[in-house]
Amino acid sequence: MALPIAQGSKNQDAAWKLIDFISSEQQLDQYAKDALPIWKKSYDTPSVVQSAPATSRRRPSSSTT
Repeated sequence: MALPIAQGSKNQDAAWKLIDFISSEQQLDQYAKDALPIWKKSYDTPSVVQSAPATSRRRPSSSTT
């Protein structure tokens, strides 16, 4: 997932904090309820599997992070 910050941005620190927040495992687990998780271990998170049982059958190979 590419989340750029413009070089001339006046709020680069805030932008990095936002990127860190929205790309965190906890946030992506929430979005995994409607899509495939981006974090491999999210496939083992009970709340993710419970909300989307099919994701546990689509678990990525061990070479995928």
